[in-house]
Amino acid sequence: VKANAEMKIQAGEAARLESVCVKLRSEVVAALARAEVAEKAATQAAAERQVALAASELTEEEVRRLVRTGGTAPPRGGDVKRLQQALGDCSEEPELEGFDRIQFDLEQALRTPTPSKVRPAEAEELPQASPAPSLFADIWGSIEVVRAVVMESYATAPLAAGEETKGKHVSLSKAMEGIGLMAYHWRVITLVWVIWAMCGWSATSVVFLLDAAGERDSDWVQLTSLEDVMTMGARSLALLAVSALSCLANIASGSLSDMTGRIWWLPVRYRGFFLVSLHGVWNIGRCGVTAVWLGYPPDEYWVEFCAAVSLFPLLVALFLRWHGREFESPRWLAVNGNSEGCIALLRLAADSKPPKDQKLPRGWDDPARLTLDTNSAAVTTTASSQNWHERLSELMQPELRFLVCVCGIWTFGLFFVSQVFFNWLITYFKKIGAGAAVSPSMMAAPIANIVVNIALMIGGPGRCIVDSCPRVPLLQAGFIGFAFFISLLAATTNKYALVGIVFMSQIFEQIIWSVGGVYLTEAFPTAVRASSQGAVMAFGSCGAIASAGLVGLLMEIWVYLPIVTMASLLCACCLATFLMKEISGEALITEQWRHQRKAAPEMYMV
Repeated sequence: VKANAEMKIQAGEAARLESVCVKLRSEVVAALARAEVAEKAATQAAAERQVALAASELTEEEVRRLVRTGGTAPPRGGDVKRLQQALGDCSEEPELEGFDRIQFDLEQALRTPTPSKVRPAEAEELPQASPAPSLFADIWGSIEVVRAVVMESYATAPLAAGEETKGKHVSLSKAMEGIGLMAYHWRVITLVWVIWAMCGWSATSVVFLLDAAGERDSDWVQLTSLEDVMTMGARSLALLAVSALSCLANIASGSLSDMTGRIWWLPVRYRGFFLVSLHGVWNIGRCGVTAVWLGYPPDEYWVEFCAAVSLFPLLVALFLRWHGREFESPRWLAVNGNSEGCIALLRLAADSKPPKDQKLPRGWDDPARLTLDTNSAAVTTTASSQNWHERLSELMQPELRFLVCVCGIWTFGLFFVSQVFFNWLITYFKKIGAGAAVSPSMMAAPIANIVVNIALMIGGPGRCIVDSCPRVPLLQAGFIGFAFFISLLAATTNKYALVGIVFMSQIFEQIIWSVGGVYLTEAFPTAVRASSQGAVMAFGSCGAIASAGLVGLLMEIWVYLPIVTMASLLCACCLATFLMKEISGEALITEQWRHQRKAAPEMYMV
């Protein structure tokens, strides 16, 4: 429906321009009649010679440039009034542009004959008495050139790969789609996978270290003293500090969204598929550190465990320090006005593709012509001068503000429940006397997450579940299933039953994380995507802060109270998703929110 609406708008614009050309045609016909009458006059010959000279000076390229810029660009680098002076100045002339300017100049040339300004050498080359039809045939030819250029500019059909786009802006998305999925993209994807695996590795290792620090007979106590055993209150404070820092980082720069920002770099067809894969590799990192934890538990091998888990993040940090800029997202650079950096990365990717297979629009590597979308100004005129409060003002647009608030509600609940499940599950099992379920549950959780990620990606880009099924119903199913299996944790202390419940609950939790991540990426325009996701993740970090500060207290009041709280909060999150608009299957209207503030509400989806 949206595509048809856009085609109707473009067709209407083309029809309007066609009517302008018809009007010009009628004016020329009328001018022909006047010229036949004026041909009897002796002074008409001089006027005809002068008009012919002016028409010969206005080349086809100058006509194209004049129409393309709406009459504001001077032909051949000179003043637009040069043409007016050649045709005959008017003492009082209106301010006109584009077609109106050309029409006005033609009328002045026909109605106001002026003495010839032709140099003697040029006068000899011109005919002394040109017939009127041949004179206006030249003018009519120039008008037809103008009409062809305008109709080409407003054609409703998409630009074919490699088609001539001389003098036009080139969309960044079109350039990236023309590059396709190349060897360079795989290096970018691999780096993002490594970063997410490191995040899962590091987050899980913190949980294991905090648990070991609370054991009285652990290696931590032997290295310090009995007084340094971490109580539940101290553990809550540690988690509270980490969550607060995460919240500040998301408010300042959208740090969590930056980890997925490199995926924006991919052609749209592959984006959802690889966004889901990120959550799978996060759990691969979690599996890896869990294997280290089973072999070298920190309560017995504190120093060895710390050394082992710190090596992986250190290597990734060193690599990013020296080579991180080579993997930045061109969309992010374009949004921030860095056209040179954006084009440099596009060239780096294009160089990894054989020239014979490239189908890039001409001008894609010209900073003056590359745009975020086909309707915007050049990349160099975008957000480079915007500060943080100007970006925040864009989020205050009614549609974006509502979407951020709704997504923030369910993100708050998801972070709260996930942090409880991730950080306090070991403590909960020990308090209910199910310590034997700790080790198998810690291994079953990431395996379940990996299984559901693989299931969501079966079929490949464009055909997998996450690309072919509606997003909002998947989120609702995830919240309902997660709440159901969370509540079952309070119903048994059997080791095998608890492991099975953990496995099933993680399947539904991972559906929320994976599908929600794709929704948050596609629901916001590129120009405000980082700040929007940062705002949503700030809501989530507030949920993590509430989890860190309240769960320990709730567990001391009643060991099952956190379970009841989590199940209730997940049900509330499910209700919030009914306020969200389904976006799967819609045409992707990319990168135009910043440049079309007054666009219709349905046009801001990405």
